[in-house]
Amino acid sequence: MKDNRSTSSGKHIRGSQKPFQGTKIDNLSKEIQGFHARGTNAPRDHYFELRNVLKEDIGELFRRGAKQCGRYTPISDKSRSIIQPYLETMRNHPHCSTFVNCVINSYNDERRPLRLNPSGCKTPDVKKALQHASKDSLKEYCTYVKPIFQYMNEHKLGLGDDALGRYRDVEGAVAFSRYLFMMLSCGCLPKMMSVELYDVARKLDIRIAASYVFNPAKGKYVLHGKRTYMCTKLNQECITQIVCFPRMH
Repeated sequence: MKDNRSTSSGKHIRGSQKPFQGTKIDNLSKEIQGFHARGTNAPRDHYFELRNVLKEDIGELFRRGAKQCGRYTPISDKSRSIIQPYLETMRNHPHCSTFVNCVINSYNDERRPLRLNPSGCKTPDVKKALQHASKDSLKEYCTYVKPIFQYMNEHKLGLGDDALGRYRDVEGAVAFSRYLFMMLSCGCLPKMMSVELYDVARKLDIRIAASYVFNPAKGKYVLHGKRTYMCTKLNQECITQIVCFPRMH
């Protein structure tokens, strides 16, 4: 069967289950759903382990995609010091920061053995490679984890508020992780930037000044001309600040 994620011109890149078939998350999710089908709960540690495996897999997907096209750079401590307080401001989602931190640990650990199946995407094109990683990570969450959380929530499983809270925050944490890694590897600079964000970003990388001009009518900095400016022209910490700044103020 032809892979429906063809990267040919005009073809939409979709997530695939192929990287996960027969792997730990596939087997564990099926085991948990088997308990549910019999009308019983799975052992409590199964639910926490499923979430842990998802975190590790997402880090591996993006590490593999970035390495494939020569764009891999570990997330620096300085970048992490920007990400952590940003996520901690999301008081309604207190478990997002710990989830994303574990994803970054997996992404940064080059010694960690690859456990997912080889990707069908072999392109050296950074945008396509990272789009595959992003779509596959979403597919993994929707296929193996989201149905479990829905069952937990609907049946009010007696696992404690902590377990439900951790699962409730997974979707947002997955979305942030996907956005962060895409921006770091192949993202585009925003068309407009507040004065406050521009000042902070400029301190992190002076090169951003070449891309923006202040527009008095808008009261913001705007990109020069009609070109698309890639984030990769800037250092990692500056890009991270652009990703994390909007909700901090």
